[in-house]
Amino acid sequence: MNWTAMNALLDDRLEDSQGEFGDALRLRTINAEQITLCSLIPQELRKDYLTEITVIKDNLSLTSGKVLMTAAVLGKEALFGLKGIVSVKDHSGKYCDKMNLFSSDVIDNPYLSPTHNQPGYDVFQNYIYVLPLTITAIDVFHLKVPEDISGSVNCELNSALHPILIDLTAAAILRDTERAEKSKQLIEEAILKISKLN
Repeated sequence: MNWTAMNALLDDRLEDSQGEFGDALRLRTINAEQITLCSLIPQELRKDYLTEITVIKDNLSLTSGKVLMTAAVLGKEALFGLKGIVSVKDHSGKYCDKMNLFSSDVIDNPYLSPTHNQPGYDVFQNYIYVLPLTITAIDVFHLKVPEDISGSVNCELNSALHPILIDLTAAAILRDTERAEKSKQLIEEAILKISKLN
């Protein structure tokens, strides 16, 4: 949805026929609320509703089984930092299992230790660690921070999330006004809509 359409919907949700809340405030708020909305999507639904902001950085070289997880390395800033990693794949084709590579259960048990046929990864202190060390390159799938909406940039979130984004934006704008009760109502409506996603 483009900014003009979203702004018209915000007029309705804010009941702002007088233009009390300017475009700059609305744009700043809607862009911040994109992150809020993404954080409210349950983990099990992210693969269905956040695919539009899932990106891949392929053929990342590992050094001693790890790679730094920065925007410069991944090509885009990872949404939620370490929690924004969707999956990791050995560049030669096998997906890595997410596991606690620093756990004594994994380290001391040969049945749980990652192998070339069943590699593992962990994310710790801004690094992605991959075992076994014979893996030299990985592909990383991660959620990126959504681009800011503007007059020339449309909302890149799934279209099913746009009405929820409008509710959250209106709620954030109204939160510190005399219409704080309306803000609470809009948040409740947004959360109800999220719970109905399947």
